[in-house]
Amino acid sequence: AAFSKEHLTVVEEEVRLLNNYTYIQKIRYDERVEFILEISDEVMDCVIPKMTLQPIVENSINYGVDQSAKPCKIRVNIYQKGNRLIIRITDDGPGMDKKHLEEVRRFKMKPKGNGIGLENIRERLRLLFDEDYKFEINSVLREGTEVKIEVPCNRREAHV
Repeated sequence: AAFSKEHLTVVEEEVRLLNNYTYIQKIRYDERVEFILEISDEVMDCVIPKMTLQPIVENSINYGVDQSAKPCKIRVNIYQKGNRLIIRITDDGPGMDKKHLEEVRRFKMKPKGNGIGLENIRERLRLLFDEDYKFEINSVLREGTEVKIEVPCNRREAHV
């Protein structure tokens, strides 16, 4: 299953879209949400599937901010470790118990919002990186949720 170029982008472009998205959400939710984006300069030209970051952050809003009485912090941390690209998206929302987490890990939850669910993201990572990726969802009830992606950092060729 070849992946066409239209389905690919680089971290820099994904972060630009995410900045626009979080700007709008910040206006919408005001004090109820705080976004912290920590993106390392060295990963800006690493290739990832389009629409990887925003749906995960959207999930954090739907299941973190919307379900939380207190303000919610959503942190996006993207950095390089060896030749690997690490993407960590965490929120300090209500989190999930083990049963709920298992359902989410088996993609039993219907995606809200734009309909790009976590399963879709995982599937596109698999198409692009074959078995050479990690996609983890972790959560602790009343503490928050983390989605972690680890893939090779393939740099975009200058001519692409």
